[in-house]
Amino acid sequence: MRNIYFSIFEKRLLISKITCLFLFYILLIKSNKILKLIIFNVLSNIINYCKFIYYIVFKVTIYYTNKILCSNIFK
Repeated sequence: MRNIYFSIFEKRLLISKITCLFLFYILLIKSNKILKLIIFNVLSNIINYCKFIYYIVFKVTIYYTNKILCSNIFK
């Protein structure tokens, strides 16, 4: 059960990273050096925030799944 949720978590994280990198490369072509650095910092912060949110969702999902499974087993 945990492996299924972990794989979903990893896929979503990978999609968010790819999206951010794609946007970064598009903006990299059309911007100057200072703006590139600002964009890179903002995108890296977004990626870190996404990691944090997905981690919390992942942990809460596992917690409640285990709670439901255990409550059904011990009824």
